[in-house]
Amino acid sequence: MPAPGFDVAALDERLATVVRGRRVIVMSAVAAATTESVTQLLRYGALRPLVFAHAAGLGPVPSAQDAEVVLHPLPERPTTMSAELRAHNAFVADLPPSVVNAVEVYDPDGSAMWWLMSIVDIAETLLERQVLGARRPGWGSLEDKTLGDAVFDAAGIRRPTTLVVPAHATALRAAERDLDSGAGTVWSGDAREGVNGGGEYVRWVRTTDAATRAIELFEAHCDRVRVSPFLDGVPCSIHGIVLPDGVAVLRPVELLVLRRADDRFVYAGMSTWWDPPPADRDEMRRAARAVGDYLAESVGFRGGFSLDGVLTAAGWLPTELNPRFAGGLTTIARALDGFPLQFLQAALAAGIDTGLRASGLEQGLLAAADERRNMVMHSLGATARPKAQRTEDVVLQGGSLRRAFPGELPIGTVEFGPAAVGAMVRFQPADATMTVGERAAPRACAMLAFADREYATGFGSCLPAPAVR
Repeated sequence: MPAPGFDVAALDERLATVVRGRRVIVMSAVAAATTESVTQLLRYGALRPLVFAHAAGLGPVPSAQDAEVVLHPLPERPTTMSAELRAHNAFVADLPPSVVNAVEVYDPDGSAMWWLMSIVDIAETLLERQVLGARRPGWGSLEDKTLGDAVFDAAGIRRPTTLVVPAHATALRAAERDLDSGAGTVWSGDAREGVNGGGEYVRWVRTTDAATRAIELFEAHCDRVRVSPFLDGVPCSIHGIVLPDGVAVLRPVELLVLRRADDRFVYAGMSTWWDPPPADRDEMRRAARAVGDYLAESVGFRGGFSLDGVLTAAGWLPTELNPRFAGGLTTIARALDGFPLQFLQAALAAGIDTGLRASGLEQGLLAAADERRNMVMHSLGATARPKAQRTEDVVLQGGSLRRAFPGELPIGTVEFGPAAVGAMVRFQPADATMTVGERAAPRACAMLAFADREYATGFGSCLPAPAVR
């Protein structure tokens, strides 16, 4: 693998000085998501962290030796990913007395710092302690699905024709008639109730019944709706990281956004195995650089962001902006073993000087991610509520996954276990089971079908989007 375009040891030392000898309070939706962070903190010389989470999650949680882990369920169990994120934000904004007391016992002199999820919008302190990881106030508002087009226009990038209309039947049906080019329209709701993601407030409207259901949803939960023509093609995203001296633009990522038989989509992860045509890759990267420059100039943005879109027959078109540490960044960063991307994100968002230059970070991550491909495949569901984690070796047969028989070489494992919303299913591929250029979406469909058969998860029949370019 080529050497990164920056000094990893120097970066580690700069980041370590932020936490060396300090107590750190880590808060996340699930404890398993903090394990790597705790390892990083200890490697940097932090004192034994205190971890708060709402559920254990899939995979190992930090050991008792490494961290004190406190599971504090949300007051009401959320049934969707968006509801979980909103509930988590509300939890952080109004910490229960038991959490406050645990913090005071752990850190009696108030010298600790928090490490929060990047989806949390909060000021610089929490319980009068420094905050790392959270977004600065004002950045999160740009994630509203009805505001992205204004950013795209200001940045001068090509986008589909859309209309943002009031969430009322008359306006929605009129926009539908104006924009439907034969394959239906896609309706995306605003963030009136808080952040939403995973396609939960997105509907593919092709029939009168679908429109009726969508109108009922959006009238109840939104003020405005973005209506666009349905874009056929491969869902994909492009990521960037804004540093003080510029934008490090990375490689395209396949989004595992699957089509259900009804008017909904299912989000199941992302992959860097797939490659778009070179000209489309260049166009995606130009768009990300332009948007990153605009975010830096307009709101002082720092850290990671993504542009989601679709590679259509006419080229790539953006559909939404995620001004935060999007999951594809983790998938990309896995190409550099031990690279402290999450800590780097936290430092950048907090305005800490990391010593990195955008060009060096871009060079290192881009080369590594093109050479070492990765995939993160998982989905959340509210139907099943497992009490414990299960792991199954699986093989691929006729496009479907099944349990491996004794002596068979598995293609990977399917993990199933508890999550704050109910359950999470995850596919972990074995080595040499994917090839460069291969799309992961068909395997995501197979994973969800396996979970429905084996665990009654209720995801429903799904299809991958076709490649049309």
